[in-house]
Amino acid sequence: MIVPQFLHREEFIDELEDVAAQAGARFLELCLVSSRDQAAAQFDARAGSSQANHRAATMLQSATDARPVEELYDAMIAMTENRPQTLRVNIVPGDVHESLIRPRDATAQGAR
Repeated sequence: MIVPQFLHREEFIDELEDVAAQAGARFLELCLVSSRDQAAAQFDARAGSSQANHRAATMLQSATDARPVEELYDAMIAMTENRPQTLRVNIVPGDVHESLIRPRDATAQGAR
């Protein structure tokens, strides 16, 4: 099972892990990480996107009570630091190939 989103709901992550265990499946918790500034820039770059998920994220981020992307990034890093089972993998901005190889290698090695 792959959940390709930032899940800042630890209870849901734990539920996914329980489901995997019940199914006898391997569960890996993986977080793709860029720099704080890069994360904000990537979000801003999606503002004009025609993809529905990008438009929805932009709409949610424009709400008056929305937390800034940088604050969400900080919360994500803090959460992964409190979850030692999370594999944190640095992506390479602009290099899709290398950014895909790194998670593969990290999951094969089980490295953090």
